[in-house]
Amino acid sequence: MNRMPQSEVGQKNKRINYKKPDFVAHCVDGELWGRYPYCPKCVPRKVTLRVTYKDENHKGQGKWKCPGWWDKNIQSLVKCSFNYSDEAKDETPQTRLPWRKPGDEISDDEEDDINAGMEKPVVIPEEWSTLDPIEMAKKMLEVCREHELQLPSGSQEKDTEALREVYTKLQASINYDDEYDLKAAFNLLKDSFPPLTKEQKDGGAAPRNPANAKLCTALDAIFNAAKTSPEDPMKAASYKKAAMSIREIDFEVTSGIAISKGKLKVPNIGPSLGAQIEFWLKNGYFERMEYYERGEIPPSTK
Repeated sequence: MNRMPQSEVGQKNKRINYKKPDFVAHCVDGELWGRYPYCPKCVPRKVTLRVTYKDENHKGQGKWKCPGWWDKNIQSLVKCSFNYSDEAKDETPQTRLPWRKPGDEISDDEEDDINAGMEKPVVIPEEWSTLDPIEMAKKMLEVCREHELQLPSGSQEKDTEALREVYTKLQASINYDDEYDLKAAFNLLKDSFPPLTKEQKDGGAAPRNPANAKLCTALDAIFNAAKTSPEDPMKAASYKKAAMSIREIDFEVTSGIAISKGKLKVPNIGPSLGAQIEFWLKNGYFERMEYYERGEIPPSTK
C-alpha cells in the first residue's frame, strides 16, 4: 500500500491535517521515486519514515525522520532513536520501495506474513480452526507467549485479560465464509502487542547523552517490573515515559530534583519521580523495585 497518513502530530503537538493537494503531491513523488521506506529501528513494526527535501533537485532523498509509534502499554507516542542516529544526522540515503499502481501485485514487504519480524517460524496448525473458540484462544495464547508478544502477563488477572484479547482478535478474523483466519488473528495480535525489538532487548535506544544510559536502563527495568505487579498501569507507564524523555535530552542527569522542576524540567518527570531518580543517583537502585519484583504495591502508593 502506498502509505500516507491522514494526519500527523507536528510541532507543539498541533495536528497537521492533509488535504487533496498534499495527497496529489505525495502520489506524484511516489511515482517518481517510490514509496517511503520503513524505519530500520522500529522493526517488527511497519513504521514509515518521512522525508524533508532541501531543494527541487532532491532526487527522492533528503532528511529522513521517523514519526514513532503509539504504544498501548503506556498509552503514549514512542519517539524513535532513528531521529538522532548518525544515519539521520548524516542524511544517509534510504532505499525507497516500489510504487504500486491499481492492479499491481502486492510486493514482498507488504504481504501479511506471520513470520515477518519474528525470530523463529510461527506454526499455527489449521485444525485449530475447528476447536471451541475458548480452546482456540488458549492455543493461540500459547503461541503468542512462545514468540514473546507483549500481551498482559504476571498474574491470573492479567492472564485472563490476555486470553480476552486473543479471543477478541479471533472473532475479528472471521471471514465471509464464517471461518476463523488464524494467521490473520495472529497478525492482529502482533500489530497490537509486538515483540520487543532487538534495540529494546539490548536495553533500549542509546540516549543522546551516553552518561544517562544506565539511568534509562534502570527506568526501563522498573517499568517492566511494575507493569507485571498490581500497580496502577498509569503509574507503571510513568517510568517508561521518563526513560523516553531522558533519552531525548543532551545534558547529563545529576539531580532528580533538578529535572522535575525549574529551568531543567524534563517532560514526564514530576516531583515524585524526580525524588525516586534522586534516590537512584545516590544509591544505584530504586527503592520500590523490590516490591514490584515480589508482585506487591510499594507502601507509599497503596
